[in-house]
Amino acid sequence: KVKKDEARAGLLLLLGRKEEAISAYEKLIERNPDQGEYYTQSLAARGEDELSESRRKTVEAWCEARPKAAAPKLLLLKELQGDNFVEPMRRYLLDGIRKGVPSLLESINFVYDDERKSCIVGKVLVSILDQVGKDGAVENPTCKLWTLHLLSVHASKLGRFEEAIELSDQALAHTPTLLELYTARGKVHQMMGEH
Repeated sequence: KVKKDEARAGLLLLLGRKEEAISAYEKLIERNPDQGEYYTQSLAARGEDELSESRRKTVEAWCEARPKAAAPKLLLLKELQGDNFVEPMRRYLLDGIRKGVPSLLESINFVYDDERKSCIVGKVLVSILDQVGKDGAVENPTCKLWTLHLLSVHASKLGRFEEAIELSDQALAHTPTLLELYTARGKVHQMMGEH
């Protein structure tokens, strides 16, 4: 049934029956709010230009309507630029840090294609680390650990390997029994050519 509905929505879009296509994609989004392709196809059916105000508002409305779904948040982060990008990125990173998601930066790999966005990610992570360092600022005691880990991964993605190792050392000193820290550390050494 899902494949049939996807095919129908795609054909409606190709036929130029935009209102019907939008409705079909909205039904698919309701069924599976974490399927990113549904959102992009729905935007295509709406015919909204990239970086337009109405497109951004549509994506923000999806984020508000489905707060647990990651796909609209990622789409919003791809759409936003400059100062508008900072607060949604902070919320996205902080949610992942609080949940202890070790592969959080892998889900936003697209930011490393844009130097300004990758710089903002680094600044946001540093500000979160400062916030976590204060007593009682964040409820979960592992937040500092995950922030250090993500800062280490971030530095390695930017080619700053010495900084990545230093941050990795801090994370390992915090919790020396977490397997993900050793795996990430091994990847840093591998990128440095130390197989």
